[in-house]
Amino acid sequence: MKAHKLVVAGVLTLVMVTTGVSAQVPREQRRLGPRGAGGPAGTGSISGVVISQDVSPRPVRRVSVILASGAVTMPRTAVTDDQGRFEFTGLAAGHYTLIGQKPAWVSAVYGARSRTDTQGIPIAVLDGQHVAGLRLPMMQGAVVAGVVRLPGGQPAEGILVQVLQVRVVDGRREVSAAAAPVQTDDLGAYRVFGLAPGDYVVQVRSLPNIGRGTRLRQVTDAEVRWADQQLLRTAAGSIVAEPPPEAPPVAYSTVYFPGTTFASDAAVVALVPAEERLNVDVSLSLVPTATINGVVLGTDGLPAGNAVVVLEPEGSDNDLVTRVLGSGRSVTGQDGTFALTSVAPGRYSLTVRSTPRRPGAGSPSGADARLADAASLSGVLLGILGGGANPATLWATESLAVSGQDIGPLALQLREGLTVAGAVVVEGGGIPPDVSALRIGLTPPSSASPAAMARAVNPATSAPMADGTFAVRGLMPGKYQMAISGKPMRVMVVMPGGAPSPSGWVVKSIRWRDQDLADTGVDVRADVPLTGVVVTLTDRPTELGGTVTDAAGRPVGAFPIVMFSRDRAFWGPWSRRVVRAQPASDGRFSVIGLPAGDYYLAAVTGLEPGELENPHFLEDLMPAALPITIRDGEKTSQDLRLRSGG
Repeated sequence: MKAHKLVVAGVLTLVMVTTGVSAQVPREQRRLGPRGAGGPAGTGSISGVVISQDVSPRPVRRVSVILASGAVTMPRTAVTDDQGRFEFTGLAAGHYTLIGQKPAWVSAVYGARSRTDTQGIPIAVLDGQHVAGLRLPMMQGAVVAGVVRLPGGQPAEGILVQVLQVRVVDGRREVSAAAAPVQTDDLGAYRVFGLAPGDYVVQVRSLPNIGRGTRLRQVTDAEVRWADQQLLRTAAGSIVAEPPPEAPPVAYSTVYFPGTTFASDAAVVALVPAEERLNVDVSLSLVPTATINGVVLGTDGLPAGNAVVVLEPEGSDNDLVTRVLGSGRSVTGQDGTFALTSVAPGRYSLTVRSTPRRPGAGSPSGADARLADAASLSGVLLGILGGGANPATLWATESLAVSGQDIGPLALQLREGLTVAGAVVVEGGGIPPDVSALRIGLTPPSSASPAAMARAVNPATSAPMADGTFAVRGLMPGKYQMAISGKPMRVMVVMPGGAPSPSGWVVKSIRWRDQDLADTGVDVRADVPLTGVVVTLTDRPTELGGTVTDAAGRPVGAFPIVMFSRDRAFWGPWSRRVVRAQPASDGRFSVIGLPAGDYYLAAVTGLEPGELENPHFLEDLMPAALPITIRDGEKTSQDLRLRSGG
């Protein structure tokens, strides 16, 4: 554990008594109504210059500078001039985040203390205040370049190259996409630029061909000899002999630099700012491929035509890009059959989604199925026929291990999707949001395994009725997270530490029996009906705010504030009870939407990705953290003073 990162252990001193202000508005359930939204305007301004982050800083021209705030509906953008200058005017009082972006440069956030700091220090602006003289340093990105060759040494054209960043999180090596994949040119060359300093691995793979196009196969020596013999026999008028058996189909395997097929064995490419790492060359290898075929049967046992079949790779080493690029799909014929060709060795999840036939209706057309298949390319299958009125609620799934041998014929029986039903209620005294704007959605949690994410080809959603009741249908068994959003975003789930909803309405809880599903997630099981779920919206969320100052009383915005539940049961990935808040340049911080309960409060010098999900990190904070209690509907103020390090 990185104990040197803690500013804690007695460094926080209470300078103002914690006060709770409870809303005295009686709680009642209300019917949902309309509410407008918009971004405020004001008389403040922010200006500054973008400079290069090197030994001799210089102005950087043509940088897109983005200004974002919770009070701004859409971020504002300015472009630096030849002297690197930018300016934003007409700003309302608030806290603003400043971001610089330019091709071949590493994106920069104002006040960021490390390359992994994505929040930086928000800039405080008062009414009529002109914040000038800001300096936003930007770093020129590093470059990785090389050549990809075929097994015989020829250049490999049209091959995808993906650069993945390597991080060690809680002792485990994890990879994530650092840049969009690029294709090799006609010389087999590739070039990836704009990379931040750090450790990377280079992944090379052919374009996805599962279920599409002609299968590849090698020409054998026997076929060459047979072809030579045919030329001689044809000239002599002899009878043409039968050709030899074809070689099995093949594909180019995924390879990691310098030449391994395992991500865990890939060489790490360490980059420094503006470095050009050349000659990162990779040679492809061939592996045998297989065909997967089968038939999909409806709930009545009859063949199910025009069902969408999706094949996606499983495995903890696969990030989102790898899963998308390595996927395949097909649509069943009227006889329910399907075939997926050119499947490389590996473990896969085969998922089928289909729509129940409406009484008296014919089979969906091929055009409808093709439209549904195209939607599944982006992982969004909203329905095959009839849209929201008749969504794809039937499903089947199976895990497969492919080793180069054909698999099938499989028989996949469709099942009825499961349902989560309940109602939306409203607490508070404000104007309720419009029910027609709400959408209730269930998706696998962000921490789910790649296999679980792959099976979620149908993000289930529902629009509540006028009385607030809803039913999300067509779910497969598994773990989900429920989210409530608006159209437009008039209501939103406020993750603690985030900006409030423009309407002031946030999701307070998602109750089912004695559980808050906002904390536990939604465990959908075939044997446990999930009805009677109550989603509570409130315009009186909890709010914890204050000011961080140093020993001399000066405001400090450099140190993140960490709030975490005193109950270890709420520690874990994506917990809404373990959050961070970044003080602004005036030292002020605010956390909206924390569930009522007992918490610890601490300040740290910085946060690395994954640390808030690490229980050991939180345990190290506990001895020096300040205990605090958040009560339902209260606005709590807590000022903090750093005894040292400020």
